[in-house]
Amino acid sequence: MPADSELDVESRIASLWEADALPTDAGVLHVVATWFDGTEHRVLRITPESPKSETDFFVLNLARARADVIITTGRILREEPSLEYSLPSPWAAPMLRWREDVMGRTAPPRLAVLTSGRGLDPGHPALHGWASPVVVTSPDAARALRGTLPEHVDVIGLQSTSIRDVLAWTRADGAMTISVEAGPSTARALYADPLAVDELSWSQFAEPDLAHDFRGAALFSGDGPPTALHPTAPPKTLEQTSGSWRFSRWVAAAPG
Repeated sequence: MPADSELDVESRIASLWEADALPTDAGVLHVVATWFDGTEHRVLRITPESPKSETDFFVLNLARARADVIITTGRILREEPSLEYSLPSPWAAPMLRWREDVMGRTAPPRLAVLTSGRGLDPGHPALHGWASPVVVTSPDAARALRGTLPEHVDVIGLQSTSIRDVLAWTRADGAMTISVEAGPSTARALYADPLAVDELSWSQFAEPDLAHDFRGAALFSGDGPPTALHPTAPPKTLEQTSGSWRFSRWVAAAPG
């Protein structure tokens, strides 16, 4: 699909989610791709051979274009050594214009990397992209890391680096839209009571089988997201190069 202006971004949103507009201050966003094994919805493991979806890629980068802060983990950086946090071609220019004109944000988001500090590669491309990196770790690890990372990488030491405490830190720092890109062991805590997710962008690989190597840990039971989240429209089923996918957007208040 060509992408020349912010109107292309908006028309893609309307086509995918039947949404006229997205909130500028959305709270906590979670973007995830899963596969259903008949009992549980398992997060797709990301490898060069994993099932790919151009639409899922658009959804992920749209969340980045909306965010004040993107939260990821040191584990994800280790598992994805080529992961970048720069908006991709051909969407980079229209998403940046849409971010400024519609979302009202001119500065890049911050990239908060939750880590113990062990095995953190100072040359990882995630720390050298569009998003402004900050390493979030324990006070002791922060002292050890300072001076070992590039000057543009901030290092913050928090007494607790649980996902909910880090969300509180980002809000205290002024973040109004926070996109969480974390594995299931971290993300599950967002769905415990009280719910910490305001909006879920859910991509589902809808093929009946998936190679074992691509099956990650379970995020949801067969019932899907908690009942406190509500789909904004029926799921959109699209054929992608890897097979059939379903896309839906869920929010923490009933639509309408």
